[in-house]
Amino acid sequence: MEQKELFKEAIELFEAGEYDKSVQNLIGLYEHGYEKEQILNFLYQAFVEPNIEEFKKNYQTQADGLIDVEYEATQLDFIPVSDQKFYIWYKEEQRFVGNIDLNVEAQIEDRQRDFQSLLIAQTCDIREMIPFLLNKQYNTVYIVLNKNKEIFASFLKLPKIREYFLENAIIFENTKIMQLFFEEYSEFYIPRSIIAKDSQEYVTFFKDLHKRRLLKKREKNNVFLTIGIPSYNRGKILLENVKQLLNLEYDAEIEIVVSNNGSKIEADYYDQISKINDSRLVYTSFEANQGYASNVLNVMTHASGHFLVMCSDEDFLVLDKLSGFIQFLFENLQMAMSYTGGYGSNFENGTIQMYPAGIQAIECAVNSNYLTGLVFNNSIISKYKIEIIAIGNGTASRESEAFIAKLIQEHHLNVEFAIISEAGASVYSASQIAKEEFPDYHVEERSAVSIARRLQDPLAELVKIEPKAISVGQYQHDIPEKDLEEQLDFVVEKTVNNVGVDINTASKSLLKYVSGLNAGVAQQIVLYRNEFGKFNNRQEIKKVKKLGEKTYTQAIGFLRILDGNQPLDATAIHPENYQQALALLQSCHLSLNDLGTDALKEKILKINKKEVIETLKIDQYTLDDIIDCLIKPNRSIRDQYQTPLLKKDILHIEDLKPGMVLEGTVRNVVDFGAFIDIGLKNDGLVHISKMSKQRIKHPLDVLSIGDIVEVNVIDVDLKKNRVSLSMI
Repeated sequence: MEQKELFKEAIELFEAGEYDKSVQNLIGLYEHGYEKEQILNFLYQAFVEPNIEEFKKNYQTQADGLIDVEYEATQLDFIPVSDQKFYIWYKEEQRFVGNIDLNVEAQIEDRQRDFQSLLIAQTCDIREMIPFLLNKQYNTVYIVLNKNKEIFASFLKLPKIREYFLENAIIFENTKIMQLFFEEYSEFYIPRSIIAKDSQEYVTFFKDLHKRRLLKKREKNNVFLTIGIPSYNRGKILLENVKQLLNLEYDAEIEIVVSNNGSKIEADYYDQISKINDSRLVYTSFEANQGYASNVLNVMTHASGHFLVMCSDEDFLVLDKLSGFIQFLFENLQMAMSYTGGYGSNFENGTIQMYPAGIQAIECAVNSNYLTGLVFNNSIISKYKIEIIAIGNGTASRESEAFIAKLIQEHHLNVEFAIISEAGASVYSASQIAKEEFPDYHVEERSAVSIARRLQDPLAELVKIEPKAISVGQYQHDIPEKDLEEQLDFVVEKTVNNVGVDINTASKSLLKYVSGLNAGVAQQIVLYRNEFGKFNNRQEIKKVKKLGEKTYTQAIGFLRILDGNQPLDATAIHPENYQQALALLQSCHLSLNDLGTDALKEKILKINKKEVIETLKIDQYTLDDIIDCLIKPNRSIRDQYQTPLLKKDILHIEDLKPGMVLEGTVRNVVDFGAFIDIGLKNDGLVHISKMSKQRIKHPLDVLSIGDIVEVNVIDVDLKKNRVSLSMI
C-alpha cells in the first residue's frame, strides 16, 4: 500500500473514532519521511490544540511547588488517543518517543508501603519511573533530575500524574540539593536502593552520611521499630547480640534499647556496650536487680519507636526476615500487639498472631511465657492524645502508678494521672446496664471504662451501682440496705436537680433521677440520641417519644445542652424565662457572648433589682436565679468539693525528708488514724493524735475516704518502708 493511501486510511480511522490506530499509522508515516509537516499539522490540529487549555490547567495545578519550569519551556507534547493513553512528541529532537498508558486504577490496586526508599538519578522519563513509583516496597522515591528537568516537568501536563504517581516522590533539581537535604533532615530515611548511571557516587555519599548519623545524637522522632533487650548477667552474649543488630544498615528507622538489671556477673561486657558510640543504641542500667517485670518496663519507657519488639538477651533475631516483618507492621499500624512465635521463627509472617487494643492484647502480654517475639504498639498515647489516665485503686495499683509515672517522666509526656476508687466496678461490668451500654466489650474492659468515667463524672457513673457494692466506710454494712438505697436516691435526686445533667452524655441510669422523668422516658431519650445524634437545642427534646408537654415543662430546666446553638440551654434558666434573661442582658448592654465574664458580673450586679422586677414582671426569686445563671452559666454545687488529685510523677521514699509538705488522698480511715496516698508504694500514716490540735474522738470526725489533704512528713523509716505524717 502506497504512503498516500496509508495517509488516507489514517484519516478515515480518525473520522471513525479509531484514534489509536489512526495515530499509529501517522507516526509510522512520519518516521518514514512522508509529508512530515502535513502529518504534524494534522496531529496538532486534531489532538493537541483542542486539549491545550486542559494541559495548561493540569500543569499549573500539578507543578505548583513541585518543580520550577514554565509551561512553555516543557520539552514534550502529548497526543491523547484515549482518556489514559498518550503518544509523546519530543519537540527539541523533532521525533516521537513512544507512548504512556495511565491505566491508573489497575496500577494502583493494592499498593502498600513500608519505610524502605529508592533513589532514581539516571532518567527523567516518568515512563521508566512508574514501576518504581508504584512498587509496594518503597515508601518514598527520591528523584534527582540534574539535566533535562524540562523533560520530566512535561509529564505534569497529563491528568493525575502527581496524585497517583508522585504521591510518594520527593524531587531534587540536582545532586547537590539532594545531599544538602539529607544532611539537614536526619529524620528522613536513607534510600537503600539506588538506580543511577554512576551509582557509586551516591553509594559513597550515603555510606558516609550513615556513619555520621550514627555518631550524632539527635531527636528520635521517626523511629519506626525499637528492638528492646532486657538483660541480667549475660553480658558476653548480649554484646554479640548488640553488635549483630548494629550491623544493620538502618539508622533513623530502628533503635536498640538495652536495660541492664543491675548485673554483677560479666560486668565488663556491659561496660563495653555502654561505651558504644552509636545513636541507635540506648543503654540504661539499674544499680541493683529490680526484678524481671521492672526491667521489661524500663525497656518500654525508653523505647521511641512506633512499634517495640522484645528480644531476650540470649536470642538472636532472624535479621534476613526483618524487612518482611516491617512490611507486615506497616500493613497493620492499628494493632495493639502481636506475637511472632519466638526464637527461630521470629519475623515469619505465617506464625504471627495479632491482637487489637483491649483485654486480649493484655492477656497475651501477661501470659506469654517467652519474651522474644512480643511486639507492642508504642504510639497509643500519642495517637489518641491522652490527657489524663485513671488508675483503679485495687490490685497492682501501686505498680501501675509507678509504671505510668516513669513513662510520663521518661518520655516527657503532657499527661496526668489520678488514683480512682474502683469499688463496685466489677459489679457494674457484669450488670445488665453494662451489657446494654457496651455489648461488644469484655467484663474487664467495661470495668476499665467505669473507672475512667468516674474521673469524668462520678455521679453519673456511681448511680449505676447498687449502694451495697460501693465502699464508703467500715460501718456501711451495719445500715439496712433499704435505708441506704433510700438515702442514696434522695441525695442523687437532690444533686441532679441542683446541677442538672448534660442530656447528650447522661446515661439512662442518671436521667431517671431528673424531676418529671422516669426510667421509660430516660430510655427513650437515649434511643433518640443513638438514632439522630446529639440534641442541638431544648426545643428538639420535645420530639422524644413518651415525653409529654407537662413532663417537658417540669424537666427541661434540669436538662442541659452544653454545646448547642442556644447558649441559655446550657444554664439552669427555664425556657419560659429566656425572654426576661435576654431583656436583662440588653438593658445592661450585654449579649449572650458575655455569659460568665467578669464584665457581665460587674454590670449586672449594679442593676436596680426593684425596677427590673417591675419591668420584667418577674418575682425576686426568679430574678436572682437568672442573675446567678448569667454570672455562672455552668454552676454546680460540686464545685465546692475536692476533685481527684492529678499527678505527673511520684516520689521515691529515699527522696522524702522530715519537714516536707505534700498533698495526698485519704485511702482508708481506721480507729487509730488514716492512711494517706502520697505516691509511694505504701501509704503514709497520720496518727489520730496528729490530725488536729483539738482532741478528737475518732478520725472519721475529721476525714473521709477520698479527701485530699495537705500533710507534713515527720518521720521516714527506710528499713520498714514506713512514713509518718502530720496534719498539724
